[in-house]
Amino acid sequence: MSNIDDSISRDKQERQAQFRKIGLGSVVVLIVLAFGYGAWGLWNAFAPTPGPTPVPVVEEPRERGSDDTDPEQRRLAQEALSATRSRLQRAERELQFAETKATTLTRLRSDLDEAVATYTLGFHAQANDQLERINNALDQAIADFESRYTQAYINAAEAFALGQIEQADRYNREALLLNPDHEDARALQARIDVYTDVQALLERAHVAKMENQLERQRDYLREITLLDPAHDDAAHRLREVEQELTEQAYLSALNQAIRALDAGELQQAQAAVQRANGIIPNRAETVSLRSRIQTAINARELQTIEQQLVAFAAADEWSTVAMVANNALQRHPGHPASQQALEKAQQIQQVRSRVSNYIARPERLNDLTVLANAQQTLKAGEVFANDSPRLAAELDTLHELIEEANQPIEVILSSDNRTFVRVLGVGNVGIHNEYTFSLKPGVYQFEGRREGYRSKIITVTVARDAAPVRVRLVCDERV
Repeated sequence: MSNIDDSISRDKQERQAQFRKIGLGSVVVLIVLAFGYGAWGLWNAFAPTPGPTPVPVVEEPRERGSDDTDPEQRRLAQEALSATRSRLQRAERELQFAETKATTLTRLRSDLDEAVATYTLGFHAQANDQLERINNALDQAIADFESRYTQAYINAAEAFALGQIEQADRYNREALLLNPDHEDARALQARIDVYTDVQALLERAHVAKMENQLERQRDYLREITLLDPAHDDAAHRLREVEQELTEQAYLSALNQAIRALDAGELQQAQAAVQRANGIIPNRAETVSLRSRIQTAINARELQTIEQQLVAFAAADEWSTVAMVANNALQRHPGHPASQQALEKAQQIQQVRSRVSNYIARPERLNDLTVLANAQQTLKAGEVFANDSPRLAAELDTLHELIEEANQPIEVILSSDNRTFVRVLGVGNVGIHNEYTFSLKPGVYQFEGRREGYRSKIITVTVARDAAPVRVRLVCDERV
C-alpha cells in the first residue's frame, strides 16, 4: 500500500470516530426536530388551510465513489496529495509569513483536509481540482511573501545609496525579519553595521591624500575594503593608489640601476634593474637599461679577456692563450682579438709540435723527403719566432740539425775521359776518367755529352747512408 493510502487510512479512522460523534449528536437533533414537527402539526390542524404548498425539488446526490473506476484520476490525485502536503510542510518550516503565516497555512491545511476527504470518498477528479486550488493559493502566498521582503530590501538599498542609514537599517531589518536567509539583505546589513567606521576611515584616507601620504592612504583604504568589501569607490581608489606606489617603487629601482651603471658598479646595477623588473615586468625602460648593463658587462669582460690574452702571450703560454680565446669565443662569438689570438696560438702549437718531432728523432733527417719537410717547417716557424721564445730556441736546434744533415757527401764519378759531365742546376764536372767531388744530400741529375754520340741524363740520389756515392756516366751510343 502506498504512503498516501496509509495516510488516507488513518484519516478514515479519524473521520469514523468523528462520524460516530456526529451521529450521536444527529439523533438528539432529530428528536428535537420531531417534537417540534409534532407541535407544528397540531398548530396546522387548527389553522386555516393555506393554498397548495409547492413540493421542493431535491437534487439526487451523486453516487459515492462514482469515478473510483478511473485509475489515472486516482494516480494523479495520489501524486497531487503527496506533493501538496510536502509543499505545505516545507512552507511551515522555511517561510516567514509573519502575522499572515498562521492564518494562511491554517486555511490551506483545512483545505487539504477537505481534499483528502474528497479523495477518500472516491471523487478523485474533484480532489484534483481542490488540490490545484490549494497549490495556486500557496503560490500566491509565497509570491506575496517574497514581494514583501524583496521590496523591503530594495527600499533599504535605495536609502543606503542616498546615505540615509537609519532608514536603510529599518527597511533592511524588516527584510531580514521576513527572510533571514536573504543573502543580499545580509550583505547590506553588514555594510550598514560598519558604515560609521567606514566613513571615519574615508575621512582619514582623504586627509592622507591631501598630505600626499600614499602609504597611509593605502592602509586606510585597505581597512575599508576589509570592513566593506562591496565599497566600490574605496576599492577603485585603492587600486589607483597601489598603482601609483608601484610606479614610484619601479622608478626608484630604475634610477638606482642607472646611477650604478654610470658609476661602473655593474653588479649593483644588475641587482637594481632586477628589482625594477620584479615590480613591473618587461617594461621598455627595463629592457633598454638591462641591454645597456649587459653591453657594459660584456665590454668589461672582453677587456679582461684581452688583458689575459696579452699576458699569457707575453709569458709564452700559448696553450693557455688558446684556452682563454676559445672560452671567450663561446661567450662572445666573433670577438676579433680572441679569434686572432686563437689562430696564432694554434699555429704556434702546431709548428712547435712538428719541430719537437724532428728534434726528438734527428736520424729521420737523413731521409731527403723528411729533410725537405723539416726545412719547410723551419721556414714556417720563423714567422712566429718573435712571439714565442721557446719556439725560437727549438727552431735554432732544428736549424743546426738541418745544417748537419746538409753537410756535403763525397761523390765519385767514373767516365771514359771523353764524355763531358755536368750536374744540372749545380755546375760542370768536366771530362774525367774518375773524379771525386762533394754534393749536399739530395736528388740530382747528371748529364753526359760527347761529340757524335747520344747525350745521357741519369738521376742520382745523394744520401748520407750511401756515402761515398759512386756514379758512372759514359756516352757510348753513336748518333
